[in-house]
Parts: sequence; structure tokens; C-alpha cells
Amino acid sequence: MHSISIGPLGLSIEYALIWGALLLSWAGCYVFSRRADSPVTCYQFSSNAVFGAFAVGFFFARLGFIAGQWSYFHGDVMAMLDVRDGGFSVGSGLIATGLYVSYSIHRHPAIRSTLMWAGAATSAVMLPLYVAVSLSLRPEWMPVPTVDALAGSPVTLSDFKDKPLVINFWATWCPPCRREMPALARAQQHNPDIHIVLINQSESPAQVQAFLAEQELALNNMLMDVTGDVSREFGVAVLPTTLFYSRDGKLIYRHVGGVSDASLAKAIRMLQAESTP
Repeated sequence: MHSISIGPLGLSIEYALIWGALLLSWAGCYVFSRRADSPVTCYQFSSNAVFGAFAVGFFFARLGFIAGQWSYFHGDVMAMLDVRDGGFSVGSGLIATGLYVSYSIHRHPAIRSTLMWAGAATSAVMLPLYVAVSLSLRPEWMPVPTVDALAGSPVTLSDFKDKPLVINFWATWCPPCRREMPALARAQQHNPDIHIVLINQSESPAQVQAFLAEQELALNNMLMDVTGDVSREFGVAVLPTTLFYSRDGKLIYRHVGGVSDASLAKAIRMLQAESTP
């Protein structure tokens, strides 16, 4: 399982683990602060430190991503604030989180023990889960089903194995899918060394053609998964999902949720680096 679907909402396993770590850390503060001389005060300060650390880490992880992909934002503040593209710098976030925790302990030395025990308990639970998830997700090799093209002729995905391959699963009724289409169209134009394939989910060719005409989009390699069998074969449960495969068919990266020019460019660079002999 690569993602969690709750009604119309979808969340990647990685982000679910982060939310789980936050909740466990908060619960740990409640449990271990009861051993302090002033339990209520210790709980308040330690839980504030946990939530503050996650907020600061989130902010600087996004800021680090923006700095690294600055040329793709073109000064668009709204695009920078739109975290739905999943663009974050893990290194920047972890450094900021660590510094904030250190600052909180310096201000309130009494919470040191509570935070250490809460952190240890959270790590004891989440690290094995993270390792288990990582081992279960990779390496994953690309299935090669035959899929109908928008024009009607069948296409086998093995036909695209001469280059690194990006596969996007989408539908016209899905708002983040609709938002990311222009970015995918630009990526097709700017990356001739990569195949970018789009597989529509459970809709008719007429619906897709009407959408493309309405949005004035020119997209190549548009395929139709009318029955949903192809998405199930790829383990896709949430739309949109974008998969990045090396030339030899190994999964390099899986992005659950919409992409932007910046997040797509970062993932493509990762794919190109992995595909270079």
C-alpha cells in the first residue's frame, strides 16, 4: 500500500507517518510529563515545543524547496504558498526542527527529560514502521499492460522503455488533476529525453477530448484505463498519482497528489540522475 484513501481525500504513506509521529510525540509529552515536579506546566511547555518544532520544520522544509527550485516559481507568491504540490526539503526541515527543540529546552530546562522520553518512544514506534514501509515499496518494477490510446489504438507500456518514463494517473473530475495538467504539458515539451504518459481513469474518450479542448491543452501519450484495471495493477488508489521509472523499469519515485512545475522538475532531475549510466 502506497497511500491512504479516506473518501475523496488521499494521503501518501510518508505523510501519514509524519502525522503519526506528531500525534505520538504529543501523547508522549502527556505521559512523561506526569513524572515532573510540575506536571501541568511541563506538559504545556513540552507539547508547545513539539507542535512548534513541527510547524517550524514544515515552514523551513517548504522554504528550502522554494530556494532550490526558485527559477520555476517566477516570483509567484501563491505558487510558493501552495503546498499541495508536495514540495519540501527534508534536510532543511530536520535542521530547523532540531534547532527549535534545542531552543525550547534552553528556555525551559525542566522539559528536557519529557522531550527526550517522548522522542525516544516516538522513534521506537515510527522508525521500524518507516523501515518496513521503505522495504515494502522499493524496488518496484513497472508492469507492462496493454492500454488503449485516446485515439483508440492499443499501446503496450513496454513500448516506452527506450527512455525514462513518467506515468500520471488522473481524471477530469479530480480538481488537483485538472490543476496539474498545464505543468505536465510543459514538462512534455521541455523534456524530450523522457516519456511522459498520462492514463485517464474510468472515463470515456469523449469526456477527455472535451476537457482537453476546453482547457486548450496539447498533451501527447494520452491513454485510457476505462475499467480501472491498469491503476490497480500499478497499486494506485489515490488520484492524481505520478510514478517515475528508470529506463530499466525500476520505480524511482512515487508522488501522491498534484504536481507543480517546481515539484515535477525536481522529480525529473532525480529520475535523470538515476537513469544516467
